[in-house]
Amino acid sequence: HHRFISLLASMDVKMPLSFSDSWGKVTADSLNWGVPCLVSPNTNLLDDNGYLKNKLTVVKTDSPVHIAEHIQSVLNEKQELSALCKEHIAGLNARADVLLNEFLESE
Repeated sequence: HHRFISLLASMDVKMPLSFSDSWGKVTADSLNWGVPCLVSPNTNLLDDNGYLKNKLTVVKTDSPVHIAEHIQSVLNEKQELSALCKEHIAGLNARADVLLNEFLESE
């Protein structure tokens, strides 16, 4: 597990562009490590951050040229995007904690 997490954290960009991979825990974990992930429009993982959603969502997932343009854009802004990815996942986790506590405290 440690080697797998280390591999995720070492990536410059991850591309879970299939229908279901964009929703997955591996995508969320990668974002948490500051690895920008190019995702398909099928995910709601970035819905709370319009900037990240715009930068990381690949609409034409079957177009190598479109994907390459997104990769280059991400690499050009990697440091900024990495920090935003970490902040985004921290915010989602904080919101999940609040929702869990509300549920546990409800009657």
